[in-house]
Amino acid sequence: MQPDIVEFWKRCPLDGPPFVHPDDREEISRRAPGALDELIKSYEGFVQSQRFGDFDDYAFHLSLLPAPYLGDLNRARIFLLLLNPGFDMADYYAEYQVPAFRQRAAASLNQRFDGVEFPFLFLDPEFSWHGGFGYFERKLRSITQKVARQAGVTYLDGLRQLARSLAVLQMVPYHSAAFRDNWALKLPSAAKARQFACEQIYPRAKAGEAIAVILRNGKQWDAPECPSIVSYTGPLARGASLGAETPGGKTILKFLGFTDP
Repeated sequence: MQPDIVEFWKRCPLDGPPFVHPDDREEISRRAPGALDELIKSYEGFVQSQRFGDFDDYAFHLSLLPAPYLGDLNRARIFLLLLNPGFDMADYYAEYQVPAFRQRAAASLNQRFDGVEFPFLFLDPEFSWHGGFGYFERKLRSITQKVARQAGVTYLDGLRQLARSLAVLQMVPYHSAAFRDNWALKLPSAAKARQFACEQIYPRAKAGEAIAVILRNGKQWDAPECPSIVSYTGPLARGASLGAETPGGKTILKFLGFTDP
């Protein structure tokens, strides 16, 4: 049975931009006039647009697929809670020029993983050229190394194990180079993300079945006090590090049973 958040996102049309959940359209139209008129439909279109090379552009990229979550939500036991997907110019290339990537991103949104070896897309070496892989692989590198070493498997196998256990939940699902639009925290999709965390993730963490590491925007996630829920604040939240010696990294390794040096 699919979680409610997946059924929620199945209502988002994926046949062409702008890719916005219907419940979010009114607020986005009011807060960001013209955003829903964005009609970038190709990588070439992005390169020719005024947004290409505008490094002061922090608006949402609604011509990219939303990413409210990544990973298999039903099977994941390690949840990373973040603020919103970042942006890199390669995102347009990936979605509009690489059909395999676009298919996997859409399949993740709809939680279809039949035959998928790496349910968490950004630990799949097939997409190691993508900025998302670079971000998450670096963030989880020391954990992956420790898992691989202590389990006596290759680094690839370590990535595979984590990809089957890991999911990311974004409070705001739309890509941007930096998060400046605090009004988006009140979008219906953001409320749905918080609801999923409160109703699905936190109870599992309290029962010892999962852990949650809140890397960004800790206060907004309404997390209860629990040893299996780690919430970053201050410099930790700014760096969002998951090295083996960080609170989040230690919690992940302990949960996985890798506690020795």
